[in-house]
Amino acid sequence: MVLVLALSQLPRSYCVCSIFVVVLIIKFFSLFLLVVVVAAAAAAAVVVVVVVVVVVVVVVVVVVVVVVVSS
Repeated sequence: MVLVLALSQLPRSYCVCSIFVVVLIIKFFSLFLLVVVVAAAAAAAVVVVVVVVVVVVVVVVVVVVVVVVSS
């Protein structure tokens, strides 16, 4: 109640500006959160690709060694 009374005493433009600033902060935070999520997903994808490449290289090396040793 006191907050509502205090807000009603403020100039109208100040209230509109405050609301605009709050909305702007929320939008910026949501954009930042989206960037963080996308970056995390990209990092996870890179890790998966690296692991797959390492596994393929290890399998190829093992197959080559087995073929060379058995011949």
